[in-house]
Amino acid sequence: IYFGIVPPLKSWSVVWANFCHFHYMATVQRRWHGLASPFVHWTPPGGRCPKLGMRLNPEAKFETPAFSLSFRIFIAFEFVSVVLFGIYISYINTSTWSFGEKSGFYAASFAFALAAFSCMGLLQSVEGIHTARRALQVHRAWSLFLLLAGLAAFLWAWLADQIETRRVFMRDSIVVMFYACFCLSCLVWLQLSLRSKARPEARDLVCEEQPSVQGLSA
Repeated sequence: IYFGIVPPLKSWSVVWANFCHFHYMATVQRRWHGLASPFVHWTPPGGRCPKLGMRLNPEAKFETPAFSLSFRIFIAFEFVSVVLFGIYISYINTSTWSFGEKSGFYAASFAFALAAFSCMGLLQSVEGIHTARRALQVHRAWSLFLLLAGLAAFLWAWLADQIETRRVFMRDSIVVMFYACFCLSCLVWLQLSLRSKARPEARDLVCEEQPSVQGLSA
């Protein structure tokens, strides 16, 4: 017995895994069934569910090894960092904080972990140079946003009234900004290694196309 969805999910991103089906209904299935898309089989009119083993219903599970050793090292570093961050915030004493401070702190922590795991999933789902570039672009945007958010949190903590809240938020915002800067430097390194890897493939592609071009000219 095989369980799965059609079309299959081809990503390790936790965010995309929750929204890809709505995206498919809104962009593909809506053209055929309109508002009834959530209540029908996701096939063209008169079509059937693809047989097991076909492209849209593969038998093998979606598994993509890390694109390179550098990607694998960076993904492992991010995973360990997020896990340690979760352990750290579980030991913070928030008994003297207001409800708004607690809500903002835990909501920001959850959003950080969710976005970090999603970016890790994008890097793990890389299947080629094109998808690697797109994953790095998304990760750079997330790191820049994290840097700006850490700076905003630091400025807010600087103006906070309570001494304990100010100390905790300033310390955490500095850690977040340091983490974002380190991720940005690692992403630049990954981008440079990706360019060096793309050059040999481009030369090989040109060499493969040259005989056909010469044949046409002849």
